[in-house]
Amino acid sequence: TPENGVIDVRLTRKRAGTDDTVVIEIMDSGPGVEEAAMDHVFDRFYRVVDTGSEGSGLGLSIAARIAGLHGALIDLENRRDQTGAIAGLTARITFAASV
Repeated sequence: TPENGVIDVRLTRKRAGTDDTVVIEIMDSGPGVEEAAMDHVFDRFYRVVDTGSEGSGLGLSIAARIAGLHGALIDLENRRDQTGAIAGLTARITFAASV
């Protein structure tokens, strides 16, 4: 998220039949991820070009690996404004609830 941007975090528990999951959502007001890059952002060393940010392209790869070790899934979804333009990103982590 750029300077003076906004990050919201939401934690919910969803129960549907025998499924009992916990979902953590992190929503930002950043530039989002172009659809063409969405399939690659979890690849090691992949970096979206022209973002102006620094890094080695390992962060999301490591996060996905850790989530997988805990039986969780991470997915990303662009947030859109009223015109349909990308207005941020939602990262969603879903895992089975413990009793």
